[in-house]
Amino acid sequence: MTPTLLEGRFDRTLAVTGPVRLEVETDAGTVRVSTGEAGAVRVRGIVRARSSLFGLVDPESHIQEIEENPPIEQDGNRIRVTDRVSNGLFSGHPTILLDITVPPDTSVRAKADSGGIRIEGVQGPVECSTDSGFVEVVGAGSRVKAQADSGRIEIRQATGPVQAEVDSGDIQVLEIGGEIEVKSDSGEIQLSQTVAARVRVQADSGRIRLRLAPGAGYTLRAKSDSGHIQVPEMSRQRSSKHEVFGDIHGGGPSVQIQVDSGDIDIE
Repeated sequence: MTPTLLEGRFDRTLAVTGPVRLEVETDAGTVRVSTGEAGAVRVRGIVRARSSLFGLVDPESHIQEIEENPPIEQDGNRIRVTDRVSNGLFSGHPTILLDITVPPDTSVRAKADSGGIRIEGVQGPVECSTDSGFVEVVGAGSRVKAQADSGRIEIRQATGPVQAEVDSGDIQVLEIGGEIEVKSDSGEIQLSQTVAARVRVQADSGRIRLRLAPGAGYTLRAKSDSGHIQVPEMSRQRSSKHEVFGDIHGGGPSVQIQVDSGDIDIE
């Protein structure tokens, strides 16, 4: 007999005052965080699980228990949400789609073992990690740190410094108004800045494309052991087959890019 897909839902609103610290952790699911009005955090969840082939546990009762007692903890303005709710007795660990609305003045720390994380519009610091999935952060008003073992990282329109690291997967860090630091073992890297600030990139294998802040000055050093390097017109330039050094528009924040195997394109 084929296991049946079962589904439940919960919806909770928590009163808060002042800046919120949100912590989210998921084994297998998706986390979405967006901003709403001040003074409240709303957590909506969709719980899915398959019925057991062995009849050891009634999954419907388990889902009902989650609906009645969602995995949400509140300690003042600290909110913790987790989907680590399985008691391990039935096949198909429950997955929870978490849709969380927070005040703009919120910091977020989110972790997913296997799933996706999307955070939009929060003004506090953001820290995300996933073992296998994606991370998307849009419009953050402070520093952003993202890490993935195997997956995609996309960070756009952040006004603070950005750190991104991936073992295997692509990285997009675009329209950034602060420092950028990126590390990758394998994957394509695309970067752009709206304000001149330090950029540091290290990659083992993959193409790197960087768009600098328009009209801004930088001091550039780019090195590729195996690949071509394309850079804007520079002064005080020194170059070789695999390395370029010089000033753009009279110099400024340092840009250091190194890739073992891949092309480097800077504009």
